[in-house]
Amino acid sequence: MARGIDRTELLELLAETVNNENPMLHLMEFFLGHLMEAEVEVIVGADRSERTEKRKNYRSGYRDRRFDTRLGSMDLKIPKLRTGGYVPCFLRTCLVSICNNSNEFHGYQLQSVMSQPFTIFPK
Repeated sequence: MARGIDRTELLELLAETVNNENPMLHLMEFFLGHLMEAEVEVIVGADRSERTEKRKNYRSGYRDRRFDTRLGSMDLKIPKLRTGGYVPCFLRTCLVSICNNSNEFHGYQLQSVMSQPFTIFPK
């Protein structure tokens, strides 16, 4: 299932990060991208393009979304699934903390927001 990051990929990341204007933001974008990929692999039950009987769902491309943090804004590619929605784990945590135990988010019930596909930060 989830593949590890090889040494060459880490060296390329380090070279890109050193030359980047905002190195911490670049590392965070890399980390969140790999976190989402690993999470989707678990949800789907198979690696990308892997054929297996244990597969529960299929990928259906990516959604480009802007994610604003204290470090700055980053463009994330949120994986889409063929059936059901996918909200990354770090955004579910943000939504819960924004709601402050009121169970509402801008007038919407938290459960209905969490069950929808990721559409909070359209580009």
